[in-house]
Amino acid sequence: PEYDYSKSMIDFTLTESLMAIVPNPDYNGAGLKPNREVTLQEDPAAYAYESMKAFYKDIRLAFADTEGTTHSILPRQQNGEQWRGLARYHKADFGHGEQVLRCSQIQGSYIWDNPGPYPKGLTQVDWSHAPQNRLSLNCHQVYVRYGPWINKQRADMQKFFFPPDYKAKVALKPIEGTPRQPAGLDVKILFEDLTFSIPFRNTEPEYLRKNASDDQINFEMKAGGMQMDMHVPWAVASRDKEVDKDKSEMYIDMRIQNCSASSLITPSELPFFTSQSFKMSCSVLYPMIWNHQTEWRLSFNLDNTKFFVVYRYMMLFRDLANEWTSGDPLELTQFVPTTYAIKLNLSNFELFFNVNDKNIINKPNNLNENAHFILSGTKLEASLFLPFTRFRPSSTKISFNVQVAEFMLRLRLPHFNTITQNCEEMRTTVKNQS
Repeated sequence: PEYDYSKSMIDFTLTESLMAIVPNPDYNGAGLKPNREVTLQEDPAAYAYESMKAFYKDIRLAFADTEGTTHSILPRQQNGEQWRGLARYHKADFGHGEQVLRCSQIQGSYIWDNPGPYPKGLTQVDWSHAPQNRLSLNCHQVYVRYGPWINKQRADMQKFFFPPDYKAKVALKPIEGTPRQPAGLDVKILFEDLTFSIPFRNTEPEYLRKNASDDQINFEMKAGGMQMDMHVPWAVASRDKEVDKDKSEMYIDMRIQNCSASSLITPSELPFFTSQSFKMSCSVLYPMIWNHQTEWRLSFNLDNTKFFVVYRYMMLFRDLANEWTSGDPLELTQFVPTTYAIKLNLSNFELFFNVNDKNIINKPNNLNENAHFILSGTKLEASLFLPFTRFRPSSTKISFNVQVAEFMLRLRLPHFNTITQNCEEMRTTVKNQS
């Protein structure tokens, strides 16, 4: 913009990138935690030596090679506290020390404006001409492994580096001569050949497994391409209304082409979910007062979607949701009222319900080996509103709405089914007679 001094840019390329979360080898439980405190002694040289030795241990751990690292197995029960998570994650610290991201090449650029001063006579901030901060990443052959345990570590690190201030925000007012403030950070990420995996522990008996040592299964999604746009606000400007009604908005837009998902429960399993186009939009409105109501608006749009509804998948999704939301109970002093408005739009969809004899499924999601009821339609619109505005209420009213246009239910049988053979003979006879 014309009010800024200059524009700066950094281009970078990373090859064979790897990101992982590994446990600290010095930590063996609360009771065995080594004493890293250094007491001040009379000898300054000895004190400096002890300090540098502790600092060297931290530096060596920061630059340690994650491949081949010996991971300590930490007990999930400490100080008499019982395990509160799911049993599938209790054994041997499941999911610890896993690779989070692996990418063959990352090409990126970061562009920012060196802001100039606010001009004379300006009373309101014009965000359309504010200084810009943009980060662009282009990732090739990406493998992401992200589960509930890693998400908890992410939350802890986010609280450490970006702790909540628990206080009201101050609206930005332009002052003549002071540096112009950027609106926020804009991030654009392109993924090519993406694989996204969520780890699960296999709870089946050993006699049902192909290999007795297979104690892990995954939800795995593959996509030919993905684009994600994100905006993180850095400031809020005062408008011509009450300050406590001003809100800053963070949004994420994600578009995925030709995606499919499978659970990898059995080696012969086909994807239980396929979609030609998947779009997600998420908008979060933060109030000026930290403990006032926060609004989450989520929208999902899918085109040419096929989904196989199997009871086992529903149980896995339920366990995953319980583990993802598990944690310590929230205190009243940290409670923030939040509402969630969720919309789902499906175009040209098909839902497959398995109706095999005695409910035996040897080859999941295979149309030639199983019988299915197929619910299809040209358009489905669903909305869900979750108001979490009270602290531990006795009841919560949840409203939802579902509309389906031109839907149809039909039965598809495998080729070896005798009913299918009779139907084919009847169609052939009728065709010949006509």
